Amino acid sequence: MYIGKIGDGSDAGDGIYTLLKGLIDSSADEFEMGYAKGLEIEISGLTVSLREYGRGIPLESVVFTTSGISVGIGARKDVVTTNGYKVANDLSEEFKVNSYRSAARSWASYSKGVLVDQRIEEDKNQEPDGIWVKFTLDKDLFPISYYRQEIVKNILMQYAEKYKGFSITLNGVKL
Repeated sequence: MYIGKIGDGSDAGDGIYTLLKGLIDSSADEFEMGYAKGLEIEISGLTVSLREYGRGIPLESVVFTTSGISVGIGARKDVVTTNGYKVANDLSEEFKVNSYRSAARSWASYSKGVLVDQRIEEDKNQEPDGIWVKFTLDKDLFPISYYRQEIVKNILMQYAEKYKGFSITLNGVKL
């Protein structure tokens, strides 16, 4: 994932939207494979909460999936790859993730990309399978940025049109 420009959030090409699309792309991939059923996004200021109803991250892989970088294994072994979760974690003041699978949950909490706590445990609330992520972007890295709801809505409408049947909500409103 490449964050081209920081920007202030007034342009759909600003980094905060690139980051958001990276997370949504993961959910859209799950939908295309027949696993994700819906996506709920809540945004306030620089804080984003995303709940995907899909398979969830394998419980033992939550930390690996959300932190650090990984080296590509294809034809070019020197290519460094990463995913939207890792990038969001690295660019956030605070990042939390829960993965729900088969009545268990694995969660991790980070501060400025550094793992603070993690655990795998029984899911006493019996949440539906999937992923919940909440992060607040680092104000030192994004000093003048904030999400514009109309831009986010437009981005999500494009996903809704492309992925027919994939339920997407923004701040409690189904698109």
